[in-house]
Amino acid sequence: MARTINPTTPTITNRYQASAPVGVLVPASGVSSTLDGSATSGIDGSGPWFIETQSLRGYYKRVPVYGPSATTFSLTKPTCDYKVGYTFMESTVVAEYSITKSYDPFDTSAYTQLQQFEWFGASADAYGNSYGDASTVGVSALGPDGIFQTTIPWQNRRLWTSADDGSEVSYSIGGTKHIFRSEITPVQPGIVYTDGMELWGEFERTRWPKWANTFLNDGELHLWGADYDYQLPGPYNTGQESPILIANYIDGLGTDVTNKNLYRLKWNSLTGEGGASTGQVVPQDQGIAEYDITRHYWT
Repeated sequence: MARTINPTTPTITNRYQASAPVGVLVPASGVSSTLDGSATSGIDGSGPWFIETQSLRGYYKRVPVYGPSATTFSLTKPTCDYKVGYTFMESTVVAEYSITKSYDPFDTSAYTQLQQFEWFGASADAYGNSYGDASTVGVSALGPDGIFQTTIPWQNRRLWTSADDGSEVSYSIGGTKHIFRSEITPVQPGIVYTDGMELWGEFERTRWPKWANTFLNDGELHLWGADYDYQLPGPYNTGQESPILIANYIDGLGTDVTNKNLYRLKWNSLTGEGGASTGQVVPQDQGIAEYDITRHYWT
């Protein structure tokens, strides 16, 4: 079934807050009030309570993939103009998940609050270029650079069942959807891998050197392992974006968390940083299996 998401005018500049799940009707409060603390039900309002939470935030930079457009061949003065074939996001993700036991008093026997997000985007990139209508950034566009974050975490509270609920847990992970690598050259006999933060968002690194008409020399570090998230065709402008595309992008990163599909944040196979050895690829093992995107809350 097709999903719809309706943007609303933000109350703070460059901010958009989603407030209901796409295609799903739920109580706005998220509260199950079948029992309050004053009811004579025999359930102790002080618990113990099983409280489950999850949250997600991400940092992003939109990068281009170039290609030649108009080329002139000559033995004296060849020329080549470039065009943008498409753009996509390089993303850094931080996710958290916990189960805690609480004896605090609550006035309901159960509570569920779906996870809500906001985003803060820039209308210009790090190179000083602006794109499209700046007023749309934060409402219906992420822009070329910025952050999204959880404003209200997913929370599920119910009575603790000691036989089934195990023990308290707390997980926090960080990772990227991409890394960088170099090729073997006469000067550098082995492949070098480094983490996705090393050259994050550098436009010239998004095509690798064995492809013609790039801005890289042989042996330089180039983008590797990217899934080309939130891909948009041709030259970028904010009018290409929409709230439903943003929701799909964030949901996709949440799925990567669940599937442990993120690369480690610190790794360099040349210097040995992060436990690396020469030629060793950055491990793609970051995530939290308990994270669930069905808890995201969109309108």
